[in-house]
Amino acid sequence: VLACGVDIAYPYAHTTLRNAIMKQGAVMSEYPPGTRAEKHYFPARNRIISGLSQGLLVVQAAHGSGALITANYASEQGRDLFALPGQMSDKASQGTNLLLRDGAAFVQDVSDILGKYETLFADVLHMKKLPSARAKSKLDEAFCDGLEIRVKQEREGEPVPVAEHGQKPTPPKPKATTTPPPAAVKPQAEEKPTPPPTPRVGDKSEEILATLTERQRAMFALLPLDKAVPIGYLVREGFSTPEVLANMTILASKGLVSILPGSLYIRA
Repeated sequence: VLACGVDIAYPYAHTTLRNAIMKQGAVMSEYPPGTRAEKHYFPARNRIISGLSQGLLVVQAAHGSGALITANYASEQGRDLFALPGQMSDKASQGTNLLLRDGAAFVQDVSDILGKYETLFADVLHMKKLPSARAKSKLDEAFCDGLEIRVKQEREGEPVPVAEHGQKPTPPKPKATTTPPPAAVKPQAEEKPTPPPTPRVGDKSEEILATLTERQRAMFALLPLDKAVPIGYLVREGFSTPEVLANMTILASKGLVSILPGSLYIRA
């Protein structure tokens, strides 16, 4: 599902992957051909991804991130919601911990997800075979290379050791390290005064508000300054539910609105 026209490969480096998907599956977009990718198209696109899915797994999500917007869509669409727990002090886990608090399914292993669908997809899911599948599973590097997909390495510049079935992977040899000579002490430069913050008009700048449509500005103006409101609050003001969902996503991508669990909206 693209955040641009179906005739555009974005990013361009994924052209080979896009063409392979077109041969074996489908590429779709709600935007007309020729439409270039824009930042605010991506969170709006994600509501289609969650709608096409049986469930959504959120691995990391900072507070107010696009992943939480997608999780909110999945919840509204009645999809299953899964989340990985994280340290309370980790900003990237704040969102996932909130999702778990609000009822998302706890995931520690792939079996926590597959087990939920074992009955629904009994013809293809066989949990008893999972241990042997783990033992035989390995990364198909040749397939990834053919699609020009760069595989994330565990060590920068070194291949990830892959073990054959029944063997242990050979760990990479440690790089030789040398102690660098002590750097010359430079005289401390005088600290420059911190420039004053950019003036704001209201609670958001005029530049951001100028990019909004008339309907989006009207929705933003209706949001209270001190509390979160549900979709129904805006629907009662004459907006349709689909219009609220789409425009709140755009406002969130511009940093004007935060979308909270439970389909609540608040000024950022």
